[in-house]
Amino acid sequence: GYGLFTPLEPQRVDLPDVEGTDRWVTLSSCWPLPGQEGLLRPGAAYRLENRRGWMDSPEGRNLRRKSVHMLEPGSVLWALSGHTTYGGLADVTPEIFEAHVVWRYGLALPVGYGRAHGGGDDG
Repeated sequence: GYGLFTPLEPQRVDLPDVEGTDRWVTLSSCWPLPGQEGLLRPGAAYRLENRRGWMDSPEGRNLRRKSVHMLEPGSVLWALSGHTTYGGLADVTPEIFEAHVVWRYGLALPVGYGRAHGGGDDG
């Protein structure tokens, strides 16, 4: 604190790739899209979090966003063949707000976990 430290140079961090594994861990909240139900097959480990809050925009202040349930960071989910991204953006626009759409970021930051898959069923 108080500036009494020496900053380090940024370093590249290589995370294990999801491709070629049967499961993965999300380092961010994830809002699965329709068609991605296979993420939650038996053997997945996850918790749901209720994300809610307030929005602030020049067109409308102090409005309550719609709540949305998301998978918590640290969830272990199944890989789905043919998928390179998991999750999506959730529309949390308040009912009474019409100036623009309000989004909640729900794309996973996936890190490979588990063994290589041999082309098994993905639900």
